[in-house]
Amino acid sequence: CLSSHSRCAEAQADVHPPSRLIKVGSQENARPRLIYPSTRVDYAAVSHCWGESKSILLTKANHDRLVDGFNDDELPRLFQDCVLVARRLDIEHVWIDTLCIIQDSKEDWTYEASRMGDVYRGSTVTISAVAA
Repeated sequence: CLSSHSRCAEAQADVHPPSRLIKVGSQENARPRLIYPSTRVDYAAVSHCWGESKSILLTKANHDRLVDGFNDDELPRLFQDCVLVARRLDIEHVWIDTLCIIQDSKEDWTYEASRMGDVYRGSTVTISAVAA
């Protein structure tokens, strides 16, 4: 799409990277970790309905731990599957709102919500989970 359709390439080129991404790496044994990209990278955006499961969330309290890295099995099955899809597509980064927006910060939510259209527009692929 990016190499054959100039419209797609131009749309992505105009979008700044998300504030945060989860670097999942290309290997299945890589530990995901929260990063702050300074330049544009390929990433998969995940669109999902919030469920009732107790998912790992980015908060002020666990921010540093997520930057240091965490295990795939800490993620709900849905997110584990999205990470697997991204890796199989050779995409080393994912954006998931629960992990890339500080959930207990109204300021962060306000800012990041205003950029959500750009997050999806700038993604290499969007994985839409319609049921979990």
